[in-house]
Amino acid sequence: MFDHLMKFLLFPLFTLVLIGGGCFNRTQQTAQPSDSGEINIADDTYTYEDKETGAYASIGENAQIPNDFPSDVPVYEGAQILAASVIPNQGATLLSTTTASLASVAQWYEDELLGDGWEMETDSNYNGRLMKVFQKGDVIISVAVSEMDGQTSITVIRAIK
Repeated sequence: MFDHLMKFLLFPLFTLVLIGGGCFNRTQQTAQPSDSGEINIADDTYTYEDKETGAYASIGENAQIPNDFPSDVPVYEGAQILAASVIPNQGATLLSTTTASLASVAQWYEDELLGDGWEMETDSNYNGRLMKVFQKGDVIISVAVSEMDGQTSITVIRAIK
């Protein structure tokens, strides 16, 4: 199950490394990493869209959740979106932050997903970092929540087995 989740976490991280790693000049507004994909830079936000596959990622201060983001992935109200990505018919990731407490965020996700018919597969706490994994049919949603410096970080990964 972990392998399925990791491949969808790697997509936005790879995009972040590509962008932050100096593959192109920061003053440049568009870069062409492949024949079908394009990276755009605006307002301290990077977006990547692959016209061939439909893959999309948005990373930065003004990151946006794509229109085709899976509707079964709950988004914590009031959270600042830091990154969102989707690979159609495969998976999606959402990274956000809030000032709400770790316990209230984790409980909210548990209530939302269980209330929507998901079954909890894993509920773990590792040194104050909470991870909950839910499954419905062949879809898995992993929610990881941690706190640092008064901010609660939320990572949600949706993958198809």
